[in-house]
Amino acid sequence: MTIARGRPRLDGGEPAGPVWKVRSTRGLDQKVSRLAKSRGVSTSQILREAAAAYVEAS
Repeated sequence: MTIARGRPRLDGGEPAGPVWKVRSTRGLDQKVSRLAKSRGVSTSQILREAAAAYVEAS
């Protein structure tokens, strides 16, 4: 029997990625939380997608 510990890696077998800490307004936090809940994903996933889209558009 194999027991997996911790979260799965975002990039397969790559080492753990960096952690970002950011501040938000309450309003934006509520919008992100609602969006995440409606999509069935974490707020972190929403923020990763938003950051990636922003960087790709630059």
